[in-house]
Amino acid sequence: MCTISILRDNNGLTVTSNRDEVRTRNEAGMRQELAEATLRIYPLDAQAKGTWVGTNNYGIVASLLNMYEVDYQGSLSRGLIIPRLLEFRCLADVRKWLTQAFEPILYSAFVLLVMNKDELYRYRWDGLNFNEELIEFSRFFLESSSSVDLATTVEYRQRLFKDWQKNGHAEEDILAFHCQRDEANASQAVCMAREHSHTKSVSQIRVGTSHVEFHYLSPERLEPLVNTDIELNQLASVRCQLLTHTRPDEVSAEIDTG
Repeated sequence: MCTISILRDNNGLTVTSNRDEVRTRNEAGMRQELAEATLRIYPLDAQAKGTWVGTNNYGIVASLLNMYEVDYQGSLSRGLIIPRLLEFRCLADVRKWLTQAFEPILYSAFVLLVMNKDELYRYRWDGLNFNEELIEFSRFFLESSSSVDLATTVEYRQRLFKDWQKNGHAEEDILAFHCQRDEANASQAVCMAREHSHTKSVSQIRVGTSHVEFHYLSPERLEPLVNTDIELNQLASVRCQLLTHTRPDEVSAEIDTG
């Protein structure tokens, strides 16, 4: 379903997410929802009305991947999980909800990444067990899933990511990495393409010292930018103030439709 990279440095956090989906499933652009001083920003699935990646103005970031190797099927859409957890204003409250109140049995198997600038947690639900794991990393992290040749596809993408790191690319180059496709191996590429599915969109979240940014490369714009030196001004964007306490009058967002 997705490939997610995480870059951490002194300026904050950059999370970039590819959505791999069937070609017939559509998206409905970016959504912004304000509830009691919490501004949630995420791309919207047109069918199930949920999402696979998102952030809020308190610097909480979440990303969801399908666990294709598990057959367990739930009754609710997994896309509803992230909008709910983005209602919280600190990572501790998200973790408390996930481990004490959340009912994973209602959902098909998944891997969920939840983070702020300082910590990253991975949650795995395989239909039997729901586990929380603290992921410790210094600067780079990659998670990926695939419905085809899971082990070899993930290994291939991890190798590409390690090569990207070794080549000393800057933070702004990570978008080009996520739009990279080797046509000789398009099925396993980071920006993959298969007969019935493909990388449909790319989202990037930046949590800095004072602001949160969400950048969205829509399905209509992605394909012409594959294997190009893509820049942020080619994406639709939302920028809001990063809050650390509850004050409804502080919420503001700057919208650039790109």
